[in-house]
Amino acid sequence: MIRYQASSRWITVLRIFDGLYFLWRGIFKLYTPTSVWLVPRVTAALPTTPLASIIRTDIFPHVAAFGLTVGIIELICGALLLLSWGGRIPPLVLALLNLIFFLTLGFKEPHDMELNLLMGTMNLMFASTMVRKPRHAKAA
Repeated sequence: MIRYQASSRWITVLRIFDGLYFLWRGIFKLYTPTSVWLVPRVTAALPTTPLASIIRTDIFPHVAAFGLTVGIIELICGALLLLSWGGRIPPLVLALLNLIFFLTLGFKEPHDMELNLLMGTMNLMFASTMVRKPRHAKAA
């Protein structure tokens, strides 16, 4: 019988909640137009974000494709994190998304700053605690 330390159980619980959160956010983004969830918030944050020029020149002209891409990334990485598949890549991708969201909205909306710092830190923790499962040796 395998016994887990209490801390690893809590990391598992947090990983499951984080995976569910991103799964839900990805589904929301896929079914909600970017004119509702992205454009108004980002437009309001443009004066405070260091990414303003990138958003104006690269994101806004392709906002529908960008929104779809973010939704798909969140959906896939959230599901992989929830199922503990994909190793360190899904939590690292989600941590990068949290950093982008932090730099985009964090200075305008303090609750987003706090949420993205927390979730980005958790995703880095998940990436650092992922352990590759040993392969079973074949009988000789």
